[in-house]
Amino acid sequence: MPEAAKSAPAPKKGSKKAMTKIQKKDGKKRRKSRKESHAIYMYKVLTQVHLNTGISSKARSIMNSFSHDTFERIAGEASRLAHYNKSSTITSREIQTAWRAGQARRLRGHQGCHQVHQRQDLDRTIRMVAGWSVSCAV
Repeated sequence: MPEAAKSAPAPKKGSKKAMTKIQKKDGKKRRKSRKESHAIYMYKVLTQVHLNTGISSKARSIMNSFSHDTFERIAGEASRLAHYNKSSTITSREIQTAWRAGQARRLRGHQGCHQVHQRQDLDRTIRMVAGWSVSCAV
C-alpha cells in the first residue's frame, strides 16, 4: 500500500510565508500595495529627543493611528470652515481655527468633570458646617 506524501502544513493567513507565496496566474509575483505611515518620522523625532530610546511596532502603530485620526479631524473641520467662508482653499487660518475648536471641545468635557468635583466638595463642606455625617458620598 503506497504511503501518502507528507506535506508541510499550510501557513496561516496572516503569516509572512503566506504573503510570499502570492503569485499571479502567469507566474509573476505580485507586489504588496504601499501603505503611508508617519512611523519613520516619529522615530526620527524620538531619536532626536531621546537618543537611547526605541519604540515597539505596537506603539508605532498606535502613534500612527493617533496622528492619522488627529489629521483627519483637523482637516475635516478646516474643510467645513473653508466651505462656510465660500473658499476652495484651506489656509493656515482655517487650520488654526479648527485646532482651537477641537481643543475647546476637548477641554469642555474635562471642565464638566471639574465642575462635578467642585460640587461634591461644596456639598461635603456644607455637611461639615451643618454637623451632618460627612462619610456619605454624593
